[in-house]
Amino acid sequence: MGWGLARNTDFSGHQIEIAVIFTFFIVIAIWVYYDSDKYFIRFKRHIFWILTIFMGPIALLIYLMQRKIQK
Repeated sequence: MGWGLARNTDFSGHQIEIAVIFTFFIVIAIWVYYDSDKYFIRFKRHIFWILTIFMGPIALLIYLMQRKIQK
C-alpha cells in the first residue's frame, strides 16, 4: 500500500481545493455560531450558522447585516 496507492490516486478533480473551501466555510460557521449568541435567540441563531456552512461568505455578509440591524 502506501506510495503505490498515492501514485494511483487521481487528484485532478480538485478534491483538495473543495476540502479546503469547505473547511473554511465550517470555520466561518463556527465563528457565526458563537458570535450570534450575543445578538439572536432561539431558532434564528441556528439559521445563520447552518446557512454559512452551505453558502460561505454570502451568508456571512447576510449575518453581519442582520447583526448590525439588531444592535
